Amino acid sequence: NNSDTDTEYSFSFTDPYYTVDGVSRGFDFFYREEDFDADDTSNYRTDAFGGGVNFGYPIDEFQRLTFGLGYENLDVNLGSDVPTEITNFIAAEGDNYNLLPLTASWSENRLNKGFLATDGYSQSVSLEAAAPGSDLGYYKLRYRGQRYFPITEGWILSLETELGYGDSYGGTGELPFFKHFFSGG
Repeated sequence: NNSDTDTEYSFSFTDPYYTVDGVSRGFDFFYREEDFDADDTSNYRTDAFGGGVNFGYPIDEFQRLTFGLGYENLDVNLGSDVPTEITNFIAAEGDNYNLLPLTASWSENRLNKGFLATDGYSQSVSLEAAAPGSDLGYYKLRYRGQRYFPITEGWILSLETELGYGDSYGGTGELPFFKHFFSGG
């Protein structure tokens, strides 16, 4: 992925049938540079690299639990005109972080098709939290849901939502600014 703001190199691999019981195992590795000055959002840059492993466990044919552990090294480079919230966070917590994110999620998919669904719903709840040994303590809880209603031939009503909440814990004073939720993704 490459744009004026974001350059990312990533590799992900998931074996959906790691065991005969349907347990999946996945790996991912990434390197990312984000320049928020390029799109006039703010005047700072982040460089990050890391990776992780995850395992998924089927509950039944519609539901799945997934657990993961990762590593991320993040370096923040401030420009000349940065919001006070960010400079205060950097002054309190530093500008380089080693993070060990633990993830857990539950998902349910009852859509009538895997692609271009016309009926049914899917939903997921996920938690990301910094494990002991991380430079920062934070957690993020997220819910995602979508529902499709067929109205007439060729017309479908689609409803989607994404809700999230995050905060800090331990010695970290507030949720890290680079872990905030942003509108549009």
